[in-house]
Amino acid sequence: MYIEKLLKASSFHSEATQAVIDQLGVTEIGLIKHSYLVRKFSRLFVEQSSIFSDPVYMWGIEMGALLHDIGIMGVPKKIINKTEMLTDEEWNFLKDHGIDGKERAELLLRRVTKKRPELTEAITQIGDAILYHHENWDGTEYYGKKGEEIPLYAQIIRLSDSLESALKTRPNHRAYTLDEFIFQITADEQYKNHYNPELVELFVQFIQSNREAIEKSHITISEMGE
Repeated sequence: MYIEKLLKASSFHSEATQAVIDQLGVTEIGLIKHSYLVRKFSRLFVEQSSIFSDPVYMWGIEMGALLHDIGIMGVPKKIINKTEMLTDEEWNFLKDHGIDGKERAELLLRRVTKKRPELTEAITQIGDAILYHHENWDGTEYYGKKGEEIPLYAQIIRLSDSLESALKTRPNHRAYTLDEFIFQITADEQYKNHYNPELVELFVQFIQSNREAIEKSHITISEMGE
C-alpha cells in the first residue's frame, strides 16, 4: 500500500521527472520533447489496452519511456544525424548507447528512489527495456533478442518510439502520416516483422481511437519550434 501511494504521489513523479531533465540537460530540448511524447503514448496505450494496471508496472513503463534514449547523449551528433551508411566503427558506437543508457538510468533511478528495495526489480526491468528497446521481433537488430525474449516494456517503448519518430521530419526521412505509419508496422515487408504482431494489433486500435490527440501532439511540437 505504501509503495502504491508513493508512486501515485505527484511530488515523487515531479522529482523523478526533474532528475531526468537534469540528466538530459537543458540543451537537449529536442530529446526531452521526444522522450515526453514516447512516455505519453506508452502510458496511454498501456492504460487503454489494459495490458497491466499495477502501479509499479505503470511507473516502470513511464520511467522506461522517459529514459529510453538517455544513452544517446554519449553518441556524437555527427553519427546521429548522418544520412549516409554508418561505418562499422560508427555503428558499434551507436549500438552501445543502449548499454550506456541502461547504466545511466539505473543509477539515476536508484538515487531518485533512495534505493527502496520495493523498486529494485522494477529498476532492473526499466534498465533492460532501455537496453533492448531497439530489438526487432524477428531478431535482426543490435543484440539478436527476438520474440518473447524481448522484455514487454521494451516492446511497448519500441512502438511508441517508432510512432513519435515517424511522425516528424528527421534528417533521413520526411514526416509520415498516421496511415502510412500503420501500413509500415502492419504490411510493409521491410518493417512489419520488427514488432510483436499481437501488440501491433492493439497499438493500431490505440492509434485509431486517439488519432486526433496524437496528431495534435505533433502540432504542439512543431509550434514549439522543433
